[in-house]
Order: sequence, then structure tokens, then C-alpha cells
Amino acid sequence: MIRAEYTVTITDYRTAIYYSYVWRYRKAIRIAVFVLGCILFYLIGALLGAWALYYLIPLIGIAYLLWGAVFLCSAEKMVQRYKKQKNNRLNTPYVIVIDPKDVAFHVERENIHSRYPLDGLACVFDLSTLFLFYVTMQEVFIIPKRKLTPETVSRIQELLQECIPDKYESRSNRQSHARFFRR
Repeated sequence: MIRAEYTVTITDYRTAIYYSYVWRYRKAIRIAVFVLGCILFYLIGALLGAWALYYLIPLIGIAYLLWGAVFLCSAEKMVQRYKKQKNNRLNTPYVIVIDPKDVAFHVERENIHSRYPLDGLACVFDLSTLFLFYVTMQEVFIIPKRKLTPETVSRIQELLQECIPDKYESRSNRQSHARFFRR
């Protein structure tokens, strides 16, 4: 059994939101990066005289850049909206208890006690600074690693790799076993 106490800061929440956005829209982002790379190649060739410059192509690139700006602004807007909520749980003490079968989250201040079967989680992401425990694709528990000892982080990683390898993805050491979002 692993037990840890922690609090979630606005930086932790922002990291989780941005990662979730990028993960959910990763195909569109990959397409945008590919298209922008092609447009850059086209513009360099046109400026070097290899072919004629058609202005529609750079305009497409500008549209993709504007989409990226709107994308990032919407993520930041979510962060700021949560921060302004009176009932947000930023800097609230949490307790997590993990064993090979269950994971439990406790928020004593609000008398919240939630227990979930480990294999019933939607997925778990292990980022360099946090763990993201997705109970459903809309409900996530954020566990910042800065509040955990290195031994506790290693124990959590080992437990997740052993108990739910198909739902666990580690970005901190680039191991990927997850199959959850693949369609």
C-alpha cells in the first residue's frame, strides 16, 4: 500500500489542462505541424526562385497559426475560469492511497472519500512533474510529484506498470504501454 499527501497548485492544474488538450487534439496538431512544415518548405523554395509564389498557400499557414493561438487561449481560459471558482480545490490537502486493487482519494476538508478499482480507471499518465489519474475521460485526479519522495514515485510507477499496463503511459521515462485513446 502506498499513501501520500499533497496539494495541487495552479501550475499543476495548468500542466494537466495543457497536456490533456494536446493529447485529445494530437491528430489535428500533427496535421497542422505537417502542413506548416510543407508551407515553410514551399515559401523557402519560392523565395529562392524554384517556383512561383501563390499567396493562398501562406494564407493557409496563417490560418493554421491562428487556430493554434485560439487553441492555446481556450486552454488558458479554462485554467483561469477554474482558478476564479469559489469551490476550486487548489491548495487543498489531498491524501491518495494506492494498493494493487484500488486507488482512493480523500479530501478531508470537504469530507470527500472516493475509492476506485485500479483496473476500472480510464487511464493514468505519468508526466515528468505529475501523475494524472483519469477516473473517466472527464474526471481526473492530479498528483504532483514534487510532493512525493523519489521512492514513492518509483513505487507508484512499478505498481501501475504491473497492475494496469494497458492503461498506464509514462512520459517521464518515455515508456508507453497505453492503448486507451487509440482508435
